[in-house]
Amino acid sequence: MGDLAHFRGDWPGERGRMDHQRAGGDDDLRRRHVAYFEGLLPGYVRRVDWPADRISGERLRALRRLLAAAGKSSWHRRRLAGIDAARLSAADVASLPVMTKADLMDNFDDVITDRRITRDLCERHLRDAADGAYLRGEYRVVASAGSSGRRGVFVYGWDAWAIC
Repeated sequence: MGDLAHFRGDWPGERGRMDHQRAGGDDDLRRRHVAYFEGLLPGYVRRVDWPADRISGERLRALRRLLAAAGKSSWHRRRLAGIDAARLSAADVASLPVMTKADLMDNFDDVITDRRITRDLCERHLRDAADGAYLRGEYRVVASAGSSGRRGVFVYGWDAWAIC
């Protein structure tokens, strides 16, 4: 889950997320998630007027945060070995390895950074849970239809789902 604190004020995602059993279930979580997004929205609207250099700087900071978070994944840690996120420049972006849907699906359990989440758990959740239910009270799991030839399963944390 991304660190959005630099523009979201003092409402961290942890405060909006609760054990969904105590919080009143998924409907309550959805309401909290919408309220969380509404709290983030003014910060995103302010970005519309940012000059190009500020956008470039934020893009690089976000990429560095993403690469640092990727280190929590055994699969990403192996494939990104030798890349120093703190020294990464805009010119280095083109040399970063891409991750395909096939990479994700073939290595799902090693890609995910929360070891409690597995592909099998996500597949069961997609099959058995009520439509729109949160996995473990904090994750949204969605699947592609597979029209490209391969079905994909995608897990969004609290912050990522709020802004996607």
